[in-house]
Parts: sequence; structure tokens; C-alpha cells
Amino acid sequence: MKKFGKFFILIAIVLVCALINTIVFLTIDDARLDTKVFWLVWAFATPWSLLAATILHIWATKKPAASLKMPVAYYLCAIFSGIYMVLGLIFMYADTTEITLPLILELVVTVAYVIMALYVFIAGSYIGASEKETKKKVFFIRMLQSNITSLLPMVKDTETKAALEELSEKIRYSDPMSHASLAMVECEIAATVDEITGKLTSGDENVGELIKKAELQLARRNSQCLMLK
Repeated sequence: MKKFGKFFILIAIVLVCALINTIVFLTIDDARLDTKVFWLVWAFATPWSLLAATILHIWATKKPAASLKMPVAYYLCAIFSGIYMVLGLIFMYADTTEITLPLILELVVTVAYVIMALYVFIAGSYIGASEKETKKKVFFIRMLQSNITSLLPMVKDTETKAALEELSEKIRYSDPMSHASLAMVECEIAATVDEITGKLTSGDENVGELIKKAELQLARRNSQCLMLK
């Protein structure tokens, strides 16, 4: 179902094009089929529209930020394919052989299509790169909290457990964004947490001083974070 949903807009465009082409070729006079106007607007409404939608669909599934680009690509495909088809139907049935106006309109729509697609591509790439960088920056705090949380089940002493829970909460509400200049203090925090983990793993719950040490280190780290903003 999920895979089908990915191709839904593309399949819908193909089916609509097939239906419209069937109606057009059954209802338009042969004389009209001999005009340049008819074949110009038909080319934009059918083969070009399908080709553009297919290219946009394939490109939108590529990373980075495919999750952002895919729904936007759906809208672009649907909107511009619709515009091509409406313009096509108007000029296919219009009693005119003047090619200038339909050509200009089709080119304007195509240029707009390309510009919008490029805009989405650039925005998607930028957001994808930003998301990747953000994940790196918040990795330390997330891992730190996960490590502390994983220690709670092995603690029996209520005071120690309460102190660990308090440390976990302080980590949770700390600034999640890391920075290269915080590397030293973050290494100190990680080392202290490793000491706590080692003691608790060996059955020694006398870690109160280490928890306080970790809290002081965390407070220093958050203070430095604030100065970096």
C-alpha cells in the first residue's frame, strides 16, 4: 500500500492523460488534427507532461530530504499536469490556427514548472544537509540521557535512583546542540558517566559524589553553550 501510494500521482496522471486522449481523438475532426496548434498543445499536455512528472517523481525519491521533496513533487506534478491539460483542451478545440499564443503560454508554464522544481531541489538539499548536521549536534545529549536511563533498573537504593533520575532530567532539559568547543567538557561528562556505569555494573551503588560531579560538569557545559549563542 505504501509503495502504491508513492506512485499514486504518477498513475493518476497517466490514467487522466489516457482518458483525455481517448475523448479528444474520438471527438475532434480530422481537419483539426492536421493543424500545428493541435499537435503543439497535445505534445505539452501528454508526452511532455508525463515525462516531466516521471523525472520529478524519480528525483524526489532521492535523498537528501526525500521526505520533504516527495509531497511537494506530488503537488507540482498534479498542478502543472492539470495546467497543461486545461491549456491543451482549450486550444485543441479552439477554432484557431495561430500558433503564437499557445506556444507562448506553454513555454511560460514550462519555465514556471522548471523554476519551481529547481527551487524545491535546492530547498530540499539545504534542509537535508541541515537535518544531518543537527542530528550530529544533538547526538551527545541524546546518548547521554539514554545511558543514564539505562542505569536506573539496576539501582536498588532509593536515594541513588532519585539522584540518577534528577541527573537524567537535567540532561533532558539541557541545550541539545553540541559544538566543537564543547568537546573537552563533554568528554569529561562522558568519562564521569562511564565511572558511574562501571560502579553500578559491579554492584557498587556508592555513586553520589560522581553524580554531583556529573551535574557540575553538565552545568559548566550548558553555561558554555549559552555563551556560544
